[in-house]
Amino acid sequence: MKLPERLYYPLDKAAKKLNCDVSDIIHFAANGYTKLCVKVHSSGPGFGNENDEWSSYLLVDYKVINNQISQDDVTFTKGDKGDDLAIYTHSFDYINSYVRILGYVDFWLDENLQVVDSSSVIHAVFGLLEVSERDLYIHEMNLIKNESIEVRSFALPTDNTNDELSGYFRNDGEFASSSQIISRDNDYLRSNGVENNLSHEGINITLDDLFITKDEVLRLKGEGILSHNDTSNIDKPESPKTGAKKAEIIPALISLLPDFKNVNIDAMAVSKIQNIIEGIAAKQGVELPETHIQTWQKYLGRGRSKK
Repeated sequence: MKLPERLYYPLDKAAKKLNCDVSDIIHFAANGYTKLCVKVHSSGPGFGNENDEWSSYLLVDYKVINNQISQDDVTFTKGDKGDDLAIYTHSFDYINSYVRILGYVDFWLDENLQVVDSSSVIHAVFGLLEVSERDLYIHEMNLIKNESIEVRSFALPTDNTNDELSGYFRNDGEFASSSQIISRDNDYLRSNGVENNLSHEGINITLDDLFITKDEVLRLKGEGILSHNDTSNIDKPESPKTGAKKAEIIPALISLLPDFKNVNIDAMAVSKIQNIIEGIAAKQGVELPETHIQTWQKYLGRGRSKK
């Protein structure tokens, strides 16, 4: 009988598979060559209640909501500037072979029912979460000595190697929402500096609590979709100075377009700017790369406004 392939590995087994030491894997993760995960099982009090331990910044896909809801679907409230904003709430069930997250997203929409902003609330987190590179770098030696460390920042593991849901969550996919409002993490989005992020009040872990996914093992072996063995493929974080300069230049360039003449771009919803530019490109036969709304927000210099 052929044994099924492992979905994830404790670091001692991964080290044998990779022909290296556990300390090497920790070092690789602390310096951006791979990702390490911790297993979480956390839910709020009662079914469908907010889990106060978690906060989130998720890749919400506005296009799923824009142009698909009516006045009857929303309630109205006053925004910070006294303008009328519509509120629409949509639940989500994000799932891949490594992790499942349940919650909901509050959307704020303008008078044309186009999304202006959003915020997400977590109900439950089950499965593997990637520990932040920063936490691993700071505590590299503590982990090698198997000392307890506290971690607070996490991302969702990518699932590129499984054609369909595998493992523990294989039977949960049928219950996941057919309207996926949370974009799945992938290498393209991460290369643009955006990913699904979760923050926790603090989880204490040791070396024995860490796992590495099959995807990451294949990357280290040079067999993944994006190999970290090739240093040219390692994510190179954009400096804050470069990001800030782009956030100045790009809105200025957009304001030069005739469609934005005498328009206060800073007061316009990012999704509306995106729709107008995509419309201009379509009319002129220009093919724009698929760009997530969070990437638009980043390069338009938009912070998350409070409602």
